[in-house]
Amino acid sequence: RDLDVADVLTRRPEGYHARVGDSRVPAPSDAVTTIHAGATAREAGLAALLEYDRFRRASLLDGLFGDGAAVSPLHPWEAARAVVGERPMTRTLHVSADAVEIVCAVDRLDELPLALEKTVTVPQAGARVDIRYRLRWEGRGLLVARWGVQFNLALSAGDAPGRYFRVPGRPSLGSRGRLDGRRALAMVDEWLGCELGLRWAGAGEVAWAPVETVSLSESGFERIYQGAALLVLWPLRLPPGATWEMALELGLSELAGASVER
Repeated sequence: RDLDVADVLTRRPEGYHARVGDSRVPAPSDAVTTIHAGATAREAGLAALLEYDRFRRASLLDGLFGDGAAVSPLHPWEAARAVVGERPMTRTLHVSADAVEIVCAVDRLDELPLALEKTVTVPQAGARVDIRYRLRWEGRGLLVARWGVQFNLALSAGDAPGRYFRVPGRPSLGSRGRLDGRRALAMVDEWLGCELGLRWAGAGEVAWAPVETVSLSESGFERIYQGAALLVLWPLRLPPGATWEMALELGLSELAGASVER
């Protein structure tokens, strides 16, 4: 099955966003409205959703964070000590009969003596991507920090039946949450009959939040779910010259015995 799970909208200013704060939730009415009429709000508080993204809402966005305070999975970069972001990196491409592999590297991160190597492998067989991180600390003292990687992923809906994270309580894909000591997080969509699973080798903290914005339709201004932002954080404690490595896997699989609703 072909599914695009990575196409999460990057939130940018729209012309009508300036009018969202002035809109009101209308009283019940039988009148027919159009997109050309004065727009109303489908719910209160929509102006709070008008946040815009520093980087494209891609996956494998990464950076170095301090040790301690909770980091927003939706907007982590303001809290980062260093961000890879859109900086240029050296790239080496390897193509074989079994896989396509790209190795991206940078020698220093935001003036920190921290070298990064990120290897992304797409096997020919199976719907998965393998990722390997390697950090090398060349500073004079001990580095105590956290390494964070953000994924932005989407299935068919957020707050809807049969769409949930595979964690205790099965919170919806439109929920917010944070768990420590995890090695995996899965997004389940029973309507599509699939599971999008993220796994990593060493225990870490994972947090998630919905990517939402405001759209204008004939019903007025309304909340639109674009996908989920996932942030995985691992502790670092590196003396001079030490390295740290982490392996991840992102894979899509069918739900066994799923009853697909159409």
